[in-house]
Amino acid sequence: MDALRSTSPWIKFMGIMGMIAIGFILIAAIYMSTLPFVGGSFALVYFILAVVCFFPALFLIQYSSLLGSYTRSKNPGDLERAFVKQKSYWIYVGILTIIYIALVLIMILAGGAAGLLGGGLHRGF
Repeated sequence: MDALRSTSPWIKFMGIMGMIAIGFILIAAIYMSTLPFVGGSFALVYFILAVVCFFPALFLIQYSSLLGSYTRSKNPGDLERAFVKQKSYWIYVGILTIIYIALVLIMILAGGAAGLLGGGLHRGF
């Protein structure tokens, strides 16, 4: 029980830090939107990144809050809801990790293909 009580503030801290990072990402998106040419494209990417990062931070804050409720009330329902939020966090982060790995593999393959196709242009030198 003491371990849950002592980790709850750190979980909340990480959730709040995530929200602060999202604020900085949104500030960057607003700044990017003012740049000529490709600024709008970068702003859209930053905005999407902020939305994607919002949910893990929210899940951590909710998890911490429900852990705090459980440690005060000893209501098993609060602990169950806390673990549901933790489960949601890990599922979301796991899916993001799979997507990230897939994108990296696609970029590696695309870079290799571009290198093979572009390498043929310089054979005469």
